Amino acid sequence: MIYLTKIFSAANDSFFYLSSFIFIISIIVFIHEYGHYIVAKICNVKIETFSIGFGPELFGIKDKSGTRWKFSLIPIGGYVKMFGDANIASTGATSSNLTAEEKLYAFYEKSLLQKFCIAFAGPLANLLFAVIILTVFFNVQGIMHPLAVVGKIEKNSAAEKAGLVAGDVILKINNHDIKWFKDIQKYVIENGNQKLSILYLRQNVQDTTTIYPEMRTVGKSQIPFLGILASQLRQDYQLQKLSVTSAFTNSCIYTYNLIYTTLLMIWQMITGQRSINELGGPIQIAKYSGYSVKNNEVLWFMGIISINLGIVNLLPIPMLDGGHMLQYTIQGILRRKHISAKYQNYAATIGFILLLSLMIFATFNDIKSILK
Repeated sequence: MIYLTKIFSAANDSFFYLSSFIFIISIIVFIHEYGHYIVAKICNVKIETFSIGFGPELFGIKDKSGTRWKFSLIPIGGYVKMFGDANIASTGATSSNLTAEEKLYAFYEKSLLQKFCIAFAGPLANLLFAVIILTVFFNVQGIMHPLAVVGKIEKNSAAEKAGLVAGDVILKINNHDIKWFKDIQKYVIENGNQKLSILYLRQNVQDTTTIYPEMRTVGKSQIPFLGILASQLRQDYQLQKLSVTSAFTNSCIYTYNLIYTTLLMIWQMITGQRSINELGGPIQIAKYSGYSVKNNEVLWFMGIISINLGIVNLLPIPMLDGGHMLQYTIQGILRRKHISAKYQNYAATIGFILLLSLMIFATFNDIKSILK
């Protein structure tokens, strides 16, 4: 009976993670493809199909302009099929069978700059969406900040000499209430080498000590240091709601830092500085999708996935937006508006094989992680 209960519980969790994954990915893919859609419409390109997912259609509707909006069987990804494309990968297109009127709204006949902008619009939409949704999250729920908990003490530092140890919770400095670790930093910097009376909590017992900050040279300035670092434990962090302005600023900074970190990690994997075994796939995303729903962090997780999707799509790989952008750039340099369908299909095949290989490898990593 216990064994059956465990099986039922595992099946229930799997369904929850899968449904959370489909929900989150569908929204992010919609934003990405809608970016392509909007800019394509601005460039007077007719859209034949807007699909969330690949494969056979599950259900859909056709709007007044003739665009088929649909959900397809395989929920990983999506596409916008534009008039004048031979396929959903925008390869092998031709205008030989188009009338003069049809050429006016065919993607194939648009300028290289317009094609470049249409390709770039998807990743850009993901990055802008991330900034917006993280702004909402930081304003409504807050941003994770470390509480005033000592995580580590530097040897021979002012804090060590005063008797502080890791795990101590700073309650007051010179009778000023302290809640966040940043409150400690702010007060110490503002008061220089002034003597500090510290009220702290250790194992549910309050005590006091006196600290004389150590002055250190940073650049051309003298900065007071206590020699303590914030705790890295999750239980020592709390969400702090931010104003709309502060939330937007922090959202932009967070997005920039994640873009930089993601690109750095990709480069380190390419150059062998980081193991490719760290690459995660759909199973890992599904797992964290479920966690984010359970922990009420859906907006934050959607922001992270949206940023990653935008960055990955900018990579110069055939079939990805970055691959198309690189192609249009090369065509512009060579002053060639069109290239042969044979070359486009060849490049698309290479890109497909590479992306499929990465997907299989990432999924294999996910399975190994589960088995461990």
